[in-house]
Amino acid sequence: MKVLHFHPSEDKAIAEYVQLLGSVCIPIADVHSCTAISKLKEEVNEWQPDIVHLHGCWSFSHASASRISRRQGARTVVSPHGQLEPWVVDERYLKEKLPKTLLYQRATVKSAYAVVAMGRMESECLHRLKWNPRIEIVRNAQITKSITPEEMGREICTVYRKVLDSDVMKRMQPATVTAVAALIKAGITRDARWLSANECSSVNELPDEEWRKLRIYAHEENITDTINNGIDTLQLSAPAIDIGSIRYYLPEKYSPPAVLTDRLPVPLIRSMHNLAARKQLTTSHLVTLATFLRTQNFPEDEAVAELKEYKLIAFTGRLMHLLAETTGLEEGFMPVHAINDRGTGRIRKTINKHLEI
Repeated sequence: MKVLHFHPSEDKAIAEYVQLLGSVCIPIADVHSCTAISKLKEEVNEWQPDIVHLHGCWSFSHASASRISRRQGARTVVSPHGQLEPWVVDERYLKEKLPKTLLYQRATVKSAYAVVAMGRMESECLHRLKWNPRIEIVRNAQITKSITPEEMGREICTVYRKVLDSDVMKRMQPATVTAVAALIKAGITRDARWLSANECSSVNELPDEEWRKLRIYAHEENITDTINNGIDTLQLSAPAIDIGSIRYYLPEKYSPPAVLTDRLPVPLIRSMHNLAARKQLTTSHLVTLATFLRTQNFPEDEAVAELKEYKLIAFTGRLMHLLAETTGLEEGFMPVHAINDRGTGRIRKTINKHLEI
């Protein structure tokens, strides 16, 4: 992983902390640091770090660094270094802290994937603020002997790893997205002959880090059995990953995908329509529908007539397009023609935001 530290040049204590942290993280992470926005822009554009770790608060440069980093796809972690504790916030509150909070400070902390506190008291203060629920405690080896610098480095890198293992769909390479669809198709059909040459190559050339993302995504979306069936069908030697040992963040309002029990096409699609209306439709529901359409015989003319009665033809067409994207469903299995319009985009966005932090 590549980590870029951004910190104010005038704070010597923070600068020394960042230097120490960088030295002890080297065996696990590739680390750079900078103190100027111009340098950060250069690093983010050219080096393309996975994580930008912001140290300190209240400077507008932190907010700028956060926006620039996230715009380029890097994930931010914030260490306030005690600067959000009440006695600091209360100092010049009306003239300085409140305006900065409203303009950018709260947004900067809220948008971070994780906030690192250096002790229990600071953690409690951060929880009371309710700006960000993803708070981790990693003690500062500079000011306490209860942790060694090496332990501090390992714990910080564990936080980084947790950040990178969250909302993994956003970090997947295009080939991995194709591989997910290919494995779903193979898992449903149990026949490798259904896959195209491009789909086969996508699953045969995945590096271990992309397999990790794929496995985490499958676990979160409750499609692990389908993916495993696909791996077995294609006789792949996928790397072993202990998913139970992996820690990641989930959205505050996350709930596991609802299990659809309908055994007829129209009730199944109606259930999915209701889930989409509540913004709860997920990839697992698309897999359920794709499995049904590929494996079950039903009178299509009657199903289409019933879908028209419920005014679900357009919604079904949008689902068909998403099934083609996500599961590789072919036109011959679709009861209605696929539709790709703004409505399709809205449904896709709902599905993709399901795990968004």
